[in-house]
Amino acid sequence: MEAQIQLTITRISSCARACTRNGSSNLQGEGRPKPLGKRWVLKLIARNPRVATIIGKPFDVAHINGTSKEAIQAFYSYYQSVEKTYIKIKNTWNIDEVGCTLGVCTNSQVLGDASKKRTLVKSPQDREWVSMIEAISADGRHIRPVTIFKGKNPQASWFTAQNIPDWHYTTSENGWTSNYIALHWLHEVFLPGTQPDGDDWRLLLLSSHGSHATVDFLYDCMQNKVFCIFLSPHATHVLQPLDLSCFSPVKLKYRTQIAKLACIDDAAPIKKNRVAVKATSC
Repeated sequence: MEAQIQLTITRISSCARACTRNGSSNLQGEGRPKPLGKRWVLKLIARNPRVATIIGKPFDVAHINGTSKEAIQAFYSYYQSVEKTYIKIKNTWNIDEVGCTLGVCTNSQVLGDASKKRTLVKSPQDREWVSMIEAISADGRHIRPVTIFKGKNPQASWFTAQNIPDWHYTTSENGWTSNYIALHWLHEVFLPGTQPDGDDWRLLLLSSHGSHATVDFLYDCMQNKVFCIFLSPHATHVLQPLDLSCFSPVKLKYRTQIAKLACIDDAAPIKKNRVAVKATSC
C-alpha cells in the first residue's frame, strides 16, 4: 500500500499538483473506518526516502499548460520543419533581452558573527534598471550587444572610462526595450552583423515580446529574408536558449563583481559606464 502512496505522491508532484500533508493522509484514509494518527505523515516520510517535505512554489497555470509534452513537441516539430527546409545551422540565431539593476538587490552568503543569523552588507543603493539585448548563432558566433539605460538620451559623461566596450548604447524611459529600439537593433545590429552567403534565409528565434511582433518589425524581417519563430509566451523559461545557458550565470557573476566593487568603493552608486565594464568581465 505504501509503495502505491509513494508512487502517487511523486506522480502528483510531477504534474504540479503536489499534495499537502492532509492530502497525503487522505490517500490512505479513503475507505478506512479508523482515522490515521497525527504523526502518520511524518512516519510515512521516514519510511520512504523518495518522499520529503519540500517547498511548493506557486506557478502560473498558463506556464504549466504551456510546457506540456504536447506543446513542447509541437514547437520542436515546427522548428525542425522550418530549419530543414530553409535554414543552414550557421544562419540560425537566437535573441533575448536580460535586465538587472545597477546595484546589488539580492541577499548573499558572507562570513560573520556566529551568534547572529544575519548581518548588514554595504551595497550600492542603485535600483535603476538596465537591459541588454544579445544575439548568438547556433554555431556559437555573436554580434554586438545593445545596452539600454534608463533616460532620455545617452550622455557623454556615462562613457568616460578608457575600457568601455564597443557596444551599442541607447536609452528608454524605463530601461527596457521598445518598438523603436527593436527596429533599431534589427537594422543597425542584426542585419549587417549576420549577413548570410548569397540569398540564404536567416532564422531568428525570439520571445513573443510586443516590440518583436509589430507589423514594421515582421515586415522588415521578411523583406530581408529573416524567418521569425516565436517562442511560446508561457514556455520561454524552458525553451529560450540564451536564458537557459548564458544569462543566468552572467547575472550571477555580475552581482558578484558589483558586490566586490562596493567593498572597495564605499558603496557609491554604480555609474553607468561600470555596468558595461563589469558585464564584459563576466
